[in-house]
Amino acid sequence: MAAQLSFGDEVRVLPSGETSAQGLAGLTGQIRGYTMPSVTGVEVIGHRDKDAAFNVYFESLERDFWFDPVLLEFVSHSPGTESQVKGTSSKAVRNADGMWSEVPLKTNGWLKRLRTFLFGPPAA
Repeated sequence: MAAQLSFGDEVRVLPSGETSAQGLAGLTGQIRGYTMPSVTGVEVIGHRDKDAAFNVYFESLERDFWFDPVLLEFVSHSPGTESQVKGTSSKAVRNADGMWSEVPLKTNGWLKRLRTFLFGPPAA
């Protein structure tokens, strides 16, 4: 049974007429998104009879493409991949098993002092 693909996974593009013609067959990249093309109208490489597509970023090309999931082969969960929402005090780090761990961000104290200066001391 094939691995279910998800955000952050490293994948290889399988050969097909379309992927080979565009020079993408055999390249590896990282999944950066998922969409339903009928809703978003993205241009998808591969069969368009399924309403699903993964966005894959290729560092070697410095760009991304949307693919029909059947054209992607799982390589790894990209352990060590980090994701952070701007302004939060933690980040998510990908484990080898595909799960994400929350890791607090270290600060040198300046942010805490700035918040105290701007907003006063924290309520007790």
